[in-house]
Amino acid sequence: MQVGPRVSTRLVDGPADLLVWGVAPDRQWWALLVWTISVTDGRTHVDVWCSGWVPASAVFPSGYVSTHQYGSVLRLRLPADQKVWPTPWRFTGSPTHHFGVVVEPVRDVPGFERFRA
Repeated sequence: MQVGPRVSTRLVDGPADLLVWGVAPDRQWWALLVWTISVTDGRTHVDVWCSGWVPASAVFPSGYVSTHQYGSVLRLRLPADQKVWPTPWRFTGSPTHHFGVVVEPVRDVPGFERFRA
């Protein structure tokens, strides 16, 4: 399920969706992204909806997305304290994990083993 314009970044595996642009007091721009990671709890396979704030400079269009789609994404002024930056809504019926500020590549979800087919 796509929830915003599709983007790519070296900081997460696979495609991600752009929910919000945010500008911090230091004028650095950030992107609130959501993506899924396929995991197993040892018994079943499940997709965890993940989210995190990624430097905007590390986000690139993925596939065909019109400029209008990126321009219509909500823009916020972020507070100085990164711990209180907004998180996305919860997806009903699916596990979620918010990573906060993401500046290093994310590969795994805490508490889960990555699913390998």
